[in-house]
Amino acid sequence: MPSEYAEEHSSAEHPYLQRVREETARALPQRAHMMSGVVQAKFIASLIAMMNAKQVLELGCFTGYTALCMAAAVGEEGKVTSLERDCEVAAIAKNNIEMCPWGKRVELIQGDALDVLDELTGTRTREFDLIFLDANKKQYSTYFTRIMEKELLRVGGVLVVDNTLWKGRVAELYSLSQTERVERNKELQRKGVMSLVAADKYAEAMHAFNQLVRGDARVEVVMLPVRDGLTLIRRIQ
Repeated sequence: MPSEYAEEHSSAEHPYLQRVREETARALPQRAHMMSGVVQAKFIASLIAMMNAKQVLELGCFTGYTALCMAAAVGEEGKVTSLERDCEVAAIAKNNIEMCPWGKRVELIQGDALDVLDELTGTRTREFDLIFLDANKKQYSTYFTRIMEKELLRVGGVLVVDNTLWKGRVAELYSLSQTERVERNKELQRKGVMSLVAADKYAEAMHAFNQLVRGDARVEVVMLPVRDGLTLIRRIQ
C-alpha cells in the first residue's frame, strides 16, 4: 500500500518512539488509531525543523507519541506544551514523556483544552510558532476562534489540523444531496450501522470548520489528503 511504502522510504523511526507507538497499540487496542501515523508525525516534525519553531502547542496529547516527535524537532532550547483532557491516557503520556531522553522539552497539562487556552492567555501570555490540533472534533471551530482571538499563534506561524477529511466522510457527505443523505442514513440504520450515521455529526462539524478557515482572511489554508486529512493554516495577519 502507498502508506506502507511511504513509511518504509522515510527516515527510520527513533527506537523510543517506536516503543511508545507499539505499547500504545498493546495497552489501548481499541483507541490506538487515535495516535498520529509515523509518516504524519515525521511530516509535522520536519515542518517544525524547517520553520525553526521553538514554541509548540498541542491540543490532544493522547499517549504522547506526536508530542515527543515534535519535541525531538524543537531542539534543546525549544518546548512543546501539550494538553490532554482524558486522565487515563494523560497518565500514560506522562510516563512516556518522563522516560523519554528528550522528554524534559514537553510540558503536559491535563484539563479541558478551552479552559487551558484561557489560562495560557490569562496567566502565561505567549505566541506559539506552531500549533497542532487533534482534540475534540466537534470543537474545532471553537478552538480556531479562540486561538485567533487570543493571538496564541504568531504571524507567520502554522496551525496544523488533523482529521479534516474525517475518514473520507466529509467529501462523501457533501457530494450527496440532502435527499440522498437521508436515504443513505435510513439504509445504514436498517443494516444496524449506527456508528456511521453518528459519524455524520463529526463530518458536519468538520465541514463547518473547513469552511470557517477557508473564508478567514487572516490565514492561508492548504488541505492535504494525508492519512485522515491534514490541513496547514498559516497566519498571515
